[in-house]
Amino acid sequence: MIRRICRITIYFLLSSILLSGNPLLSRTRPETVDRDYLVALAVANKFLTAWQTQDQETAALLLDDHLREPVSEDKLQSLFAPPSGGQSAYEINRGRKLAPGRYEFPITLFRITAASPKKQQPKPTTLVVVHADKNDWLIDKLP
Repeated sequence: MIRRICRITIYFLLSSILLSGNPLLSRTRPETVDRDYLVALAVANKFLTAWQTQDQETAALLLDDHLREPVSEDKLQSLFAPPSGGQSAYEINRGRKLAPGRYEFPITLFRITAASPKKQQPKPTTLVVVHADKNDWLIDKLP
């Protein structure tokens, strides 16, 4: 009797682990995305790649007009200040639609400097991409 209970318990535990951990067996479907989401995601990724490589020229071309004003130039300079002898990286998470033609992407920016190669504080923030006109998608909010 005890053996049978143990077998049933083990069977139940193993089956629940296998079924819950296997994405092919889960019943949730991935969310669908539209063309606008994909374009906004590509623009966000292009901007973040420019940030990672300190390509301020490419990044400036992706900014909405109100971010190109001289007031924002200091913010852009500080955002693109290269880490002294270090590395930069980023993570971009699934975005969400704020309004038609406006998407927000949660991102985390990482910078490791030569002064502190092992410890660094990631910076979680967001990046907003908007459909500016017919073919232009631009960054509307800097991280």
